[in-house]
Amino acid sequence: MKNPQLNMLEKYEKWFLELRKGVYFGRLGKTFCTDDNFYFFDTGTGKIAEIREEVYQILTCLFENDAFEPVLELGLTEDELIEGFEEINLAVDSENILSAPVMKTMVNKGTLDLEDSLLKNSNTIVLELTEDCNLRCTYCIYHPKHPGYREFGKKHMSSETAKQSVDFLLAHSSSESEHIHIGFYGGEPFLNFAVMKDTIEYAKEKFSSQKLSFGVTTNAVLLTSSTSDYLIENNVAIVVSLDRPKEIHDKQRLFIDDSGSFDAVEKGIKQLIKSCEKYNKNPDFTVNMVIDDYDKFETYELIQDFYDSCEWLPKKISIRCSGIGIGPRVAPLLLPHSKEEKNLLDKLEDPIETWTEKRTDDYLDNVKVFSKETIDESLIRIHKRFLSNTPTSTYPMNGCCVPGNRKAYITTSGEIYPCEQLGGQVPSLGNVTDGYDVTKIRKYYIDDYIEKSKEDCQKCWAINLCGVCYSECYDAEGLKPEFKNMLCILMRGRLENSLIRYHKLFENNSAILEEYNSMEIS
Repeated sequence: MKNPQLNMLEKYEKWFLELRKGVYFGRLGKTFCTDDNFYFFDTGTGKIAEIREEVYQILTCLFENDAFEPVLELGLTEDELIEGFEEINLAVDSENILSAPVMKTMVNKGTLDLEDSLLKNSNTIVLELTEDCNLRCTYCIYHPKHPGYREFGKKHMSSETAKQSVDFLLAHSSSESEHIHIGFYGGEPFLNFAVMKDTIEYAKEKFSSQKLSFGVTTNAVLLTSSTSDYLIENNVAIVVSLDRPKEIHDKQRLFIDDSGSFDAVEKGIKQLIKSCEKYNKNPDFTVNMVIDDYDKFETYELIQDFYDSCEWLPKKISIRCSGIGIGPRVAPLLLPHSKEEKNLLDKLEDPIETWTEKRTDDYLDNVKVFSKETIDESLIRIHKRFLSNTPTSTYPMNGCCVPGNRKAYITTSGEIYPCEQLGGQVPSLGNVTDGYDVTKIRKYYIDDYIEKSKEDCQKCWAINLCGVCYSECYDAEGLKPEFKNMLCILMRGRLENSLIRYHKLFENNSAILEEYNSMEIS
């Protein structure tokens, strides 16, 4: 007579194949662990459960090998294996885990009625006021030392094109829109301040019955008392580029003659603060800092000391960190959970995340560090993830927006692109004279994206958490899967780290997580 325990294991091998549905098993979930506990994230429902170590071993083995036989080589006894499978099976029946339907396509709510989304629901434009800049930062593609160097253009946006852009936004937004936003970008936008000012005044006339806001990203070098006063008086949200203490900033953010810009930036920021005081407003601007990939912990400590001790910089400002933009990177297609992906991610460890974890004392204290907002973004994605009692049958287009609906980036010549990160290096969405090219948008940013992504996304456990967007996936000809492969690998690595970090918080200081209730994914 056959051993009844072997019968049970054969039963669970068939059970495994039924759950697999002829597709990669690793798509159904992800195991991860903290120092103290083992966890499982379910793709279909978004549920996360604490599990026993034996269950963790079984699920991890199934995910990594996409086969049943390697489970028998884990070193667990037959009793331990059967008990583990019984626990998993019970959860499948009672909690609907490991049951995500096979993905056939992806959808974005706004793309179901693309024409309506574009023609009636646009609410943000960002204007490229100028192609030119008064700095030549060493990590910028416009610096001669950058491997992808190209020269700055010299063209400024005309007042006519800027007003056309405002008219375009008015024509493509709804009178019922709660919020309309116009941003100013460059180059350095204050090289064309006159057009910025004209645009603000024109927009206030056109959107007289709606809530209207403005924003500008600047290196602060050209800020004067009059320009600062105008920004503060008109409630313009300001993002200032400041790369850390003087000795570091001046190695990277240089004038055309290679001299450092720190002193000029400090002067500009101080002028902003004076203008805030003049209008009885709290300084409420954002500092954007570029972190060099080669920075080490010692440098991060210098940066933190600078923000802790700097007397002229307001303590409550927001700080954003971003890495040096090196453009799209090519990577082979690697399966989620695979050893090849793990080996690549081990080589791509993010030092700023490691430093932040150490600096915040294992999450026991709500310590303010300069990298906090950047780290928070990934934790908010976990906190506000899709969560359901039953598996979803609808899968999103990763982290992609509806191009032109969430934001339209308008160049000096009036061409429209999805956002300032993509600029003019990808297929355009149309122009302010002729409007959106809906056929082109649907082809390049919806149909092609779905068609070239769905086979790989179908195998991914992170599909309902994914934040990969069009940025760095495209060139002028459209989506490049070899570019997207690297983004997918990095996203899975970042999400796994975030799952671990989030649950360390949950274990040690769960009250901190409550602050994410009022935050949104940017």
